Amino acid sequence: MSAFKRPAVHHKMVNSRFESKSTSELLQ
Repeated sequence: MSAFKRPAVHHKMVNSRFESKSTSELLQ
């Protein structure tokens, strides 16, 4: 279960990082 859960957490982390980056670029 943890082996399946870990990539999902990593993907979520990458997603939020990408979203925050896009938001900062839009605000600038």
